[in-house]
Amino acid sequence: MGKEEKEFKIQNLVIYYFVCACIGWILEMIYGYMVFGHFVDRGFLYGPMCPIYGYGAVAMILIIDATQKKNVNVAGKFVIITVVFTLLEYLASLVLELIFHQRWWDYTNELLNINGRVCLIFSLMFGIIGLAFSELIYKPSEKLIGKIRQKVHKKIIWLILFAFVVASNVDTVFSIIKYI
Repeated sequence: MGKEEKEFKIQNLVIYYFVCACIGWILEMIYGYMVFGHFVDRGFLYGPMCPIYGYGAVAMILIIDATQKKNVNVAGKFVIITVVFTLLEYLASLVLELIFHQRWWDYTNELLNINGRVCLIFSLMFGIIGLAFSELIYKPSEKLIGKIRQKVHKKIIWLILFAFVVASNVDTVFSIIKYI
């Protein structure tokens, strides 16, 4: 992989992180509305992002790349995606609780849960969402990003991504201070 290709891959991972973190926040807001009957900000950041969805997207892309090289079938991808997302959700729950001394979700009352941090139904849902992303969304979005790249100078892309990273880190720091 050449320097230009590595740079392109890093930029894409950062783009997917931010887009999916925002989409995740929207999904969480919708879920909160459906469960509680009103909008509930279910994230810990001030901004409209749920980082676990961004990290999940990055993990997903790395899984897609690895499984394509190994010619893994759809069932195999589903199992890998489900396991990786379950581990990611468990670790995120643990880290958030250690940092903020608060639980952001609790699956204690759900079937086949592990310490209330993960459960079968949500693991399967994330597996399905991840598989749909892998099979239906990733390739068309790569083409769209490629078209955008042809029209926007790479220095501008780096500048925009740098601004997002800085804003996200500032948001994270202020959010952590809020809960300490």
